[in-house]
Amino acid sequence: MPLPRAEGDTEEIRLELPGQLELLSIVDKVVDGIADQMSFEDDDKDAIAISVIEAGTNAIQHGRPGDPV
Repeated sequence: MPLPRAEGDTEEIRLELPGQLELLSIVDKVVDGIADQMSFEDDDKDAIAISVIEAGTNAIQHGRPGDPV
């Protein structure tokens, strides 16, 4: 069940990890949990997870070494 929020209320979730591909599973779990809280359908949750993991992979592979993702 989604968490109740006042209209116009926004939340920010910030997650910084070292730029290591093996840590993307943490990002996947966080994104899945957020999508669950927001009551997304399974197909939509999968599409969101794929997009976020792809963005993280690109950041690690093409970003500056040592920068957090």
